[in-house]
Amino acid sequence: MAKDDYHVIAFRVLSYLYECLRKGERPDLKRFRRSDESIDELADTYWQYIIKHLFLDGYIEGVRIGTVVGNAEQLDTKDVAITPKGIEYLESDSSMAKAFMFLKKAGAVVPGMIEIASHFI
Repeated sequence: MAKDDYHVIAFRVLSYLYECLRKGERPDLKRFRRSDESIDELADTYWQYIIKHLFLDGYIEGVRIGTVVGNAEQLDTKDVAITPKGIEYLESDSSMAKAFMFLKKAGAVVPGMIEIASHFI
């Protein structure tokens, strides 16, 4: 598993959104992405793919998908939030557990993430 693996990024995004929900804070994926070098380095198309599929799979809500000139998709994430299904995915999916263990070994687990993950793993 690599730092840019889909499940690693999905775990980090969902953990961030769950932490924001629990703290009553409004999430900002743009700020989240800029604050994390490994995520900021992702190609925009890959980042959008991850967010789009977390949304289409029902793990996050509040994403609007629009089309701009040239049929390129643009995502609006200003109202993004984790869904109960996203929380369940963090809790029960073995890929999420592997992603957490990978990040923990790499020393890339943020403090709030350990508390969240300890409920699930």
